Amino acid sequence: MMQFLLDTIKEFHGLTVNYSGNLLLFKQLNYPLLAYNWPTVIFWILFFQQLYQPSIYIRALLTKDKRDSSFRNKLKWSAHFCSQVHAVAVVFLCFKYYISGSSNNNVSDFDPQVITLTNFSLGYFIWDLITSVMDISQSGLAFVAHALVAINCLLFAYRPAIHSFVPAVLSSELSTVFLNNIWFCDKLGYSGSKFQALNGILLVLAFFSVRIVYGAFSFANLALQLLENLDFLGNYLVFSTLLCIIVLWPLNLLWMYKILSSFYSRFKLAQLKQI
Repeated sequence: MMQFLLDTIKEFHGLTVNYSGNLLLFKQLNYPLLAYNWPTVIFWILFFQQLYQPSIYIRALLTKDKRDSSFRNKLKWSAHFCSQVHAVAVVFLCFKYYISGSSNNNVSDFDPQVITLTNFSLGYFIWDLITSVMDISQSGLAFVAHALVAINCLLFAYRPAIHSFVPAVLSSELSTVFLNNIWFCDKLGYSGSKFQALNGILLVLAFFSVRIVYGAFSFANLALQLLENLDFLGNYLVFSTLLCIIVLWPLNLLWMYKILSSFYSRFKLAQLKQI
């Protein structure tokens, strides 16, 4: 029965992907590889949506505060849970890419590892965009903008173009792991614990190293590659990605300031409690 189901899904996938209209559509959109990968992207969108209910069960088992079970709080918990799953997985995949010795310096180089990474992250960020819009009054425009920027930057992998920059950009998710750990500590009643303090230090170090220092280096190299290959990549891809860089870089600086400010406030509060 299971084999029959798998064969049916495989056959349906083959018929859908190989349909001439499907290939022509994505060729016209200048993302030809997306014609073969959009079913996988949809699979990952649905995967993160299906994590919602298990994450709520985990919340009910772990949280010490049983009173607040509003839809908004459940949505926040689910968003952080899915964010953590994505961050841990994507950091592992980026690490795997780097240790494999892959090198795609040519603007049109193709790497299957990068497509796998892109499919997974594109599915997550589309899901993240949907949930951010649903809770925009609380999440704010910054998270919506971040999801839109991530989606746009990932799409150029389906040209294919500049594959080497996909792991470089997504490696910034390392800081998200520690940020989520701090948030979970607050929600599970471990505020001020040694584990939370350790994650606070690791968050500052990771955010500064991967998003500010390495991020600036990666963005600068990406901008140069885009401008040098304007004729090949096209105006829309180049200038929309440059706009994304312009949006994302100040956001990283703003979040770095907020992280340091929060870290300083917690440190001062801990000192006052000791007096």
